[in-house]
Amino acid sequence: MSAALLEEHAALQEIAAMVARGAALEDLCARVAESAARLLDGEVALVLRFDESGRGHLVGRSMSAIANYPSPGEELKFAPASAIGTVLSQRRTARVAPRTPSPFQRDLGERIATPLELDGRLWGAMAVGVAGDRALGPDSEGRIERFAELVTLAIGNAEARAQLVARATTDPLTGLANHRAFHERLQDEVARALRYARPLSLVVIDVDRFKAINDTAGHQSGDAVLAEVARRIVSVTRTDSLVGRLGGDEFAVLLPECDGATALQVAERARLAVRSRAIGSHPCVTVSVGVGDLGCAATPQQLLVHARRRAVPGQGARPRRMRAVGGHARAGLTSAPAGAAISGRRHRTA
Repeated sequence: MSAALLEEHAALQEIAAMVARGAALEDLCARVAESAARLLDGEVALVLRFDESGRGHLVGRSMSAIANYPSPGEELKFAPASAIGTVLSQRRTARVAPRTPSPFQRDLGERIATPLELDGRLWGAMAVGVAGDRALGPDSEGRIERFAELVTLAIGNAEARAQLVARATTDPLTGLANHRAFHERLQDEVARALRYARPLSLVVIDVDRFKAINDTAGHQSGDAVLAEVARRIVSVTRTDSLVGRLGGDEFAVLLPECDGATALQVAERARLAVRSRAIGSHPCVTVSVGVGDLGCAATPQQLLVHARRRAVPGQGARPRRMRAVGGHARAGLTSAPAGAAISGRRHRTA
């Protein structure tokens, strides 16, 4: 076996090992780009995924000479006559000469791109380029095509695994974390927060009079209400929070690095977002919200129980006072008068 084939085989073994370990698609594609650059002696390599409209989104990249490439996940614009543009329009490997205009850097050298085809469809493209006036090796087409053919198998396996995981951990109606996934993350976050003495809060949200919605408008209308409530909750939470559907009309928001006062603000934003406008034929859907933090609980179950106990229907809430607990400022929260919607566990004094 030639040195080139040995190098390709080693790269594929490394990628196969990542698939076996359950690596995320983004991590896998980043390693594919690094391997492609190494195999073709390029300074720039990328893995691109096409959406239904033909736009390309960067999934993985490797570069040593280019500083202004988009980040993974961002759209990557390319000219129709570029190597990637040719892959999209003609579904074949394409090679462009040095100094061909590029949206990233004008003095790029030769570039080559090849299709990544999965189940008979054009999934994306893999491209490699060099800097300056350099040219790629004469056997670059054959090498990148062989590599791409096997890489697509790895991508297909990674996507299939990701879909299985998503089905096992995602609520099909709302797209949120399901009961199992939420509780697993809750256990992990409580253990981390207790170990490192970090704040952690939990918000529990119930749809008011949801049984009446189902009984009067039907289950299809009730499902639409739940899906929209979920969307509105997500719209007002941070990206590092986890929003889950615990079951029925009960939702929860896990807030790492948030104390009770901050969680109260999140809860109030969620409450206002849900009732901000009608949902279908229902002019005013409201929710009851409870807040708890680790100042009132020592286990995941205790945290959930405290938040649930404090979820009462009403119009609003306010923090009562702040006090230091265990070296951290935590909110002591009580329900507001006149049937407050949001409340939290009051910390006991020493």
